Amino acid sequence: MTLYEILVNRPCIWILKELYEAEVVNKKVYTIRASDLRRSGIKHPEKYILILEKNGLLHVDDVSKDIVISLNQKGKEFFKAFDKLKILIESQVKIIDEKPVAKIDYGLNEKEKKALFAVYKITQLVGNDIPIKSLIIDNKKQEVVYSKLQKLNLIARVKSKKGKGMTISLTPSGKKVIQQEFSEKLM
Repeated sequence: MTLYEILVNRPCIWILKELYEAEVVNKKVYTIRASDLRRSGIKHPEKYILILEKNGLLHVDDVSKDIVISLNQKGKEFFKAFDKLKILIESQVKIIDEKPVAKIDYGLNEKEKKALFAVYKITQLVGNDIPIKSLIIDNKKQEVVYSKLQKLNLIARVKSKKGKGMTISLTPSGKKVIQQEFSEKLM
């Protein structure tokens, strides 16, 4: 049996809805008899009960020549998910790209921002990895700046794939910081 079979047989959804609302929403232990389903207008309810039972969504008991059904935990979870899907589909609100829950502020000073931007610009011109020697780190202060950027995981120092020396590349976090800086300056 498949999800499709449940969804195309509207009485299956109606049965689940009745059981779910009675038990979960109204907080009552609730069962329905097949004979009650027939009286409510569902022809051949046994067919739909069988579909739901084969998918493990109902407890089914035979009681004095009648079938008594109740919702099990899997049925409750199924209808809860179905209800959320229905709300989503019927919603008039457009879903847009979610914004990040939190924005990380690295607290970079101007020298650090310039150094990060230099790595960004050079990687744009040369490629993803640039030799450290091309950055011309001529004093200890600049070395400290690049070390801090590496500790913040904004740049990565990696042994060169070509064998000699070290290269610096911009990490995904570094790219995000660059994008944030540009967007803040534009606003």
